[in-house]
Amino acid sequence: VEHQNELNEFIDNQGLGFSLTTQSGDTLNYIGNVLSSIQTKNNGTLTGIAVNKDGIITDATLSLLGGSFKLEDSNIVEYTTSDGTKVYYKNGKVHHTVQTTGSFVLREEFQSGKLKKTFLKSGAIIHHVYEDESIQKVIDSSNSGDTVYLHNGTYHEHIVLKEGVSLKGQSQLETIISGDFLSKSNVIEAKGQNSIENLTITGGGPYSGIPASAIKVTGSDVLIRNNRIQNNQDYAVYVFGVTGKVLIEKNLFLNNYLGVQLPQDGTIIQYNTFVNNSTAINILMGKAPEIHHNIITQSTFQSIYEYAGSSSPKAKVYDNILYQNAEKGGRTSVNLPSAVAARTGGNQITDPLLNADLASEAFSSYGAILPQSLSHLLDLRSGVMPGELTTTYSYQDGDTT
Repeated sequence: VEHQNELNEFIDNQGLGFSLTTQSGDTLNYIGNVLSSIQTKNNGTLTGIAVNKDGIITDATLSLLGGSFKLEDSNIVEYTTSDGTKVYYKNGKVHHTVQTTGSFVLREEFQSGKLKKTFLKSGAIIHHVYEDESIQKVIDSSNSGDTVYLHNGTYHEHIVLKEGVSLKGQSQLETIISGDFLSKSNVIEAKGQNSIENLTITGGGPYSGIPASAIKVTGSDVLIRNNRIQNNQDYAVYVFGVTGKVLIEKNLFLNNYLGVQLPQDGTIIQYNTFVNNSTAINILMGKAPEIHHNIITQSTFQSIYEYAGSSSPKAKVYDNILYQNAEKGGRTSVNLPSAVAARTGGNQITDPLLNADLASEAFSSYGAILPQSLSHLLDLRSGVMPGELTTTYSYQDGDTT
């Protein structure tokens, strides 16, 4: 390449650590002695370059394979990948991308090098929030069908999810929303048609004449999945008179006063692990939630408390594993679901063998170690759990089924 030595000398003087590999068929275009655009043939390799509108290299951060790379008049650098995706750079940083084929993503928008919005072909938008930014401000600007995606960090905030907007964390262990133990407030309120996933939700305050909740559900069609809901002084999840569908699954409820308060007829509680709560699930007024395939252990008052008054108990409770719960109402009391007290319907009082560390990444990445048929007899040290599509267990010498 005619100006290779000159280009390398310029880069070395700038201390950018730039390297450029070309091959037969690559085209480098110059205005004078300044690089203006680069075209690579199939499988050509261009390593670490970003240029401004004058053709001066401003950054060395890209690794490109195939495609074309050119300058735009508006100080935007356009790179077209071999699959047709267009990536636009401004001042050496990604500004936005446009996906043309083979993806649910239509366009991505960046600010100061951070991904801020992902536009989906469905018309929905994923809004990206980073630590020290306001979650509520982004929720308020979102529309029904959008998702607010929280990147790792600790967010000290009380938020209201308006109808149709969902909330998802980058990492269950490292994306934390804390209510800082304020009374008479909720860390998250779900208005309806929401999903809340992959978060640690903590710092719900004490009862002070008005309940305080980590998650208060005030609308139907709410999904609460794969969260760590821990160290809340009142309710972890409060189903506030909602008779429509509320699905609570694959969560870890740890060290809360009350795990799930007042589940209703449309509430399903499945594949969760409850550890060291005063009461895991509190059912009142003859409601009929469906409660199955949960592990409940070390409850200091009661595992599942059911009081129907003059009505007959109606909760559907089956295939749960319970162990070392205080059951202060007594195992034969009306306040304990009869299927639990009698160990019928697949409910078992036996050691679930929770060998995994509750604070470990391996454990939390699965959300919870979950029971399945005879799973309490297995060694769950590796954090194995039923998946949405397949179930895999590891056996070792001495296991019995």
